[in-house]
This record gives sequence, C-alpha cells and structure tokens, in this order.
Amino acid sequence: MLRILIVSTATGYGGAERSLELLAPELAQRADVLVLTGNTRHRRNLHTAARRAGVPITLWPLPLDENRCGSRNTVLAFHAARLLFRPDVILTNTELSAMIVSRAAQLPPRHSAIPTWIYVRDFLWFDLPGVFTRLPEAQVLIPGPAVLERPAYLTPWVAPSTPRSVSIIPDMVALPDLTSLTARTARSGYVLHLATVNPWKGHTHLIRAAALLRTAGRPVHIRSRGVTGIPQLRHALEQQIAAAGLAGSEGFELLEHAEDPADELRHCSCVVVTSVSRDGGPETFGRTIIEAWSHGRPVVAFAAGSMPHLITHNEDGLLVPEGDEQALADALWLLYTDPALAARLGARGLEKARRHFTVDRVADQLIALFKTTQPARIL
Repeated sequence: MLRILIVSTATGYGGAERSLELLAPELAQRADVLVLTGNTRHRRNLHTAARRAGVPITLWPLPLDENRCGSRNTVLAFHAARLLFRPDVILTNTELSAMIVSRAAQLPPRHSAIPTWIYVRDFLWFDLPGVFTRLPEAQVLIPGPAVLERPAYLTPWVAPSTPRSVSIIPDMVALPDLTSLTARTARSGYVLHLATVNPWKGHTHLIRAAALLRTAGRPVHIRSRGVTGIPQLRHALEQQIAAAGLAGSEGFELLEHAEDPADELRHCSCVVVTSVSRDGGPETFGRTIIEAWSHGRPVVAFAAGSMPHLITHNEDGLLVPEGDEQALADALWLLYTDPALAARLGARGLEKARRHFTVDRVADQLIALFKTTQPARIL
C-alpha cells in the first residue's frame, strides 16, 4: 500500500489545515498516512476526523520554537519521521511545511528517491526561491490556475520555465444531508460572509455596499464570520460599521470564526466573497464558494483571482467588477429579493460541487497523481 507522509504545520490555523482534515481520512482509505503537525488544534481535529471515518491515521507532533518557526529540532524531527516511516510520497501542505522539508534535504542520507509534492495554496509565500533551490526536483500542486496568473511569483519555478511540473488539485467539500434544508423566501435569511479579518478579504467594500443599500431603503442583514487576523483592523471595521449606522443584529454583524459554518450556511440566503487583488490577495481558489454550493446556496463575488475560474456568471453565481460597491450592493439585493433566481443559481452550484469538488473525487485525483509520478531524487 502507498505510504504518504504529510507535513501540515503553519504559524496559525486556516484553510489549508481545514482542507486536510477532510482529505486525510479519505486518503487513509487508500494509503498508509502519517501527518506531522505542530498545531495541537489541527492534530486534535485530524484525530477526531479519523475516528469518525473509522480509518487509521498516524499523527506525530512536530516541535516548533517559540516563534512557531521551523527550528533545527523541527527539521530533525521530520528527518527522523521520514527514516522511520519510509514514505513513498511526501506532501507539504503549507509554506512552513515546505521550508522544513527543504531544510531536511540537506541532511544525510540524501540518496533516497522520494517524490515530493509542494502545495502552493496562496500568494503569501516568502521563500519560494529557497524552497525550490533546496528541492530542485520537487513537483508543485496548486488549487487552481489563478496561482500562475501573478507575474514572477510561481511561474519562474515551474514549467515551462523549468522542468518542474505543476498540477491542479482543487479544494474539496463534504456534501451535507440537505433533506432538512428549507427553501428561502424573498427577503428572508441573511447574507453570509466567511472571511478572516485581514485587508485582502474586502470587509470594507462589503460594509460600504451594505451602507449603500441602507441609504437606498433596501436594508440587508449581513453576518461576517472569521478569525481575527489583525485585531487593529477588526477595531477599525467595527468603527466603520457603527459610523454607517449598520450596528445591530439586523444590520452588519462582525462575528467570531465558526469552527463549522454548516449551521450558518443552512440559514443564510446567499454567500458573498469580497476578496481583492492586493495586500496578499486575491483568492487562489475560494473554499467558501464550494461550501456555499454544497448547501445549495447562491454566491456573489468580486471577479478577482480564482473567482472567474470557479463561478460561471448567471449560471451558478453572480460576478461583479472588483471593488465596485454599487454593483455588489445591487447583486446582493437581487438575490435577497428574488428567491427563484437564488434557488436556480444555488442548484447549479450544488451540481458543480457534486461533479468536481467532493472529497472522494479529489482524493482519487491525488492518489492517481502520486502513483503515476516517476521518483524524484530529493531526500
């Protein structure tokens, strides 16, 4: 049976970790899986997911220093795990994970032929040159073509600039039981925004769009949930909400992260993504979109980054020009007041999620890729 060593650790906890918590139990039905992570929460969630699925996943802690960076002890811990587990494939899930594996490549023994895959999920990597210099034969996974659209970011390190291949493995979603899902009526429910509080998630644009609707006598209830990445920004957003007269349970609610957004998705009328192409953005995939589709909910998004690749306008969602707050307001009002349109877009999105983004489908794609790859002499 294929043996897969996954390194999944970062300075925080986010979409990369949540995705692996879905994927790892599915991979464990097809392979022996060892996951190394320095994040206690991530390790606990992986353990719970494996137990629920009834599959064995080996979980080992990865020591991190006080700055949550890859110290020499971290590198040595990975090196020891590699020697003991003897994997057929190594997969890194975050930038810090790739840095750890690349540093271990300098340690003896270096003659083992182990194909290594580096998953580049976003535009926030700061040491791509170092990683790829130390891992000259590693291959690259990306969630979608948007990662290749930023000049001089990833393109200098992959084909056709180098022999290094790049393969698309999309994000995935678990399809819930929708038998109890109720249809929305006009002006019922609320608009849901699932986004970490950081500059490129576009909270400011959404607040301004909500203010435009309120001024026009078309108020829409918006709930924005997410981890507070930057506390000062959260405070500024709260001030913006208050100044616009949107504070309150029926206005614009800025709420803490929900571990499982399923309940919010069941009760919302639509989902909005306002990520922009600056300050670390745009989106390279859009996990929120497929989560909305998995619940049959329609989506509205700025046409930035991966959104035009993922959403077909007026078929399974609505796209508006990036940063156009009036167009965003109009699209939100349209879905909020036209339940037939919302239902049609949501149903088409659900069909797309079932065809392309289920966990078992993505796991099959990844296993097939691992099995057909020629060994690369890396570690």
